[in-house]
Amino acid sequence: MINLQVLFLLFLIYSVIGWIIESALKSFQFKRFINRGFLIGPYLPIYGSGAILITILFNSFSNNIIVFFIIILIICSILEYTTSYLMEKLFKARWWDYSNRILNINGRICICNSIMFGIGGLIVLKLNTIFVQHINKMNTNFLIKLNIVLLLILIVDILISYIIINSFKKVVVVELEDSTNKINRQVKQVLDDKIKQNCDTIIKKLNKFYSDITKKIKKTFSKRTILYRRLINAYPNFQITKMNLKKLLKKFKINK
Repeated sequence: MINLQVLFLLFLIYSVIGWIIESALKSFQFKRFINRGFLIGPYLPIYGSGAILITILFNSFSNNIIVFFIIILIICSILEYTTSYLMEKLFKARWWDYSNRILNINGRICICNSIMFGIGGLIVLKLNTIFVQHINKMNTNFLIKLNIVLLLILIVDILISYIIINSFKKVVVVELEDSTNKINRQVKQVLDDKIKQNCDTIIKKLNKFYSDITKKIKKTFSKRTILYRRLINAYPNFQITKMNLKKLLKKFKINK
């Protein structure tokens, strides 16, 4: 049975591994270093959480590789989807979007990532044995002190990062409120002037409008401290949550 101290270290280890993988992939994709994640430190808790779930709940399936792979694929996909949904609802912004990838669900998860999660689960299964062996070799007092220090660092990081993201949310909300009125006026003007434009044309214009808002928000935060700039740089595909365009068009009786 793995105790709580070992589980916490495993959580941090896999969080760091996740950060290294994502930062490396995104840095390669955008040809510049990207410090991935919402937290300041080099760790992504979503990976650590997934690894701990695997360790605690699904280790009994490890003898059946296929079943284990499918379970991990599903659980980690649910975890990523839930994280994306909650972050969007809490902070009025979408931080990643897989809409342009095949077999995606609402742009929050996609089959390629899900398969990688499944493979990652199999790797975690193998690495756990190595990590646990080395952790168990540590002096008990040292292990306790190490956990306390790392926990305090993580708590401080979470608090600072929350303040930054909450400040980010306030700017987004203000911009959205102001922009919503502008969008409503723009649609009304199109109708009042009886300009012959179909629904697709209007949607393209509104999408451009949202793109401009996103750029404005990024520019605002690029002028702040390095911690604010880091958050924007961490998610190059960040975009504010769009108003439901179908509802907007229905409101003004525009039928596609």
